[in-house]
Amino acid sequence: MSETVKISSGSVEPSVVIYNDNVGTIELDKTNWPFVDKYEGWNKTGVGSESVTYTGVNASVRNSGLANTDAYAGASGPNVVFFDHAYFRTKESAIDIWSQPFCEQ
Repeated sequence: MSETVKISSGSVEPSVVIYNDNVGTIELDKTNWPFVDKYEGWNKTGVGSESVTYTGVNASVRNSGLANTDAYAGASGPNVVFFDHAYFRTKESAIDIWSQPFCEQ
């Protein structure tokens, strides 16, 4: 018995950031945390991030806990999203990332 194996190679495309946000680094009032739809310190980057907005219920931006700054590359700064029986979601995007071909066969 014998089998034929076809080996092919391709190219590796440069990585492209589609969407990233580290919740910003602006200093917050530790007694009056803004809800996510009112917060103005977002630090959005990536080709699909320009029109992204946020909404939520009982989700606020805070700097009251341990900061993730320098925990790993790209970690959020001193500000984090806090959930209290809440939800948080993105509303708009210039790119429909779910229709993009991440892997082609």
